[in-house]
Amino acid sequence: MMLDGGLVLSLFIPGRARTKGSLDADAVRDGAGELTGRVYVKDKPHSARWRRAVVAAVANYRGIELRRIRQAEPMTGQAVRVELAFWFLRPASNRDPLPTTITIGDIDKLQRNVLDALTDAKVYLDDSYVIEVRAFKAWSPDGRTEGVGLSVWSVIEAGG
Repeated sequence: MMLDGGLVLSLFIPGRARTKGSLDADAVRDGAGELTGRVYVKDKPHSARWRRAVVAAVANYRGIELRRIRQAEPMTGQAVRVELAFWFLRPASNRDPLPTTITIGDIDKLQRNVLDALTDAKVYLDDSYVIEVRAFKAWSPDGRTEGVGLSVWSVIEAGG
């Protein structure tokens, strides 16, 4: 049986949450401009900006300079449970009761970007430590604030 091992992190990160979907691929060229046969892959720009914003918010929460976050010790070395609440601004023209428009993105890809950012921010060693995720996306309750509320708990196994 799994037990709650304690709250590791809880904060709200303002901004437009972005998905981590397909990566952009670029052919690698040598100094003479010739193709090397290798490919360089990278996040799409909006995805990378959101991921950096999440890392910066966690670094600030931890009181660590952003440029030093990669050298920091992980906040936990245990398995974790993560809860994510994605809030979006509803366009005036949108009458849908829930944010299911394609421009917002799939919940699994929204999660992926945040979970990877939490690895970058050294909340945990790797997102393979995440054993449970609970997430939802909704329109902003106040109509003015968008972002993600996130909480991370360590999980311990009870004996027997």
